[in-house]
Amino acid sequence: MVLENEIGLVNSAISAYHGNVPDDLMDHKQALEIKMNMLVIQVQTGGLSIDQYLANVKARIEQDKKCALVFKRAGRLDLAKQALRRKKIAQDEVDEAETAMAQQAEEDDEE
Repeated sequence: MVLENEIGLVNSAISAYHGNVPDDLMDHKQALEIKMNMLVIQVQTGGLSIDQYLANVKARIEQDKKCALVFKRAGRLDLAKQALRRKKIAQDEVDEAETAMAQQAEEDDEE
């Protein structure tokens, strides 16, 4: 969900340009799309389980919390807000996945 959100933000920034889009913005979009495709491939090929994925997302949540504090202390509230936004999106995804997994487990127990 974080990658999808970031791609959306980059697409919005790109659409604000009426002509020459900066190369660094296009490079950033391409890098995000590659990350997204790699993630999908890992899941599809079984190289990444849902448990591993959630563990990675939880680790990223902790990293974003730390980054937000560092940015805040450095007076970069804009970057702190971005880190907290990513953390919230990731936490929502974890909560949603864990709820779905718990419901699935309950359904399996009933059968």
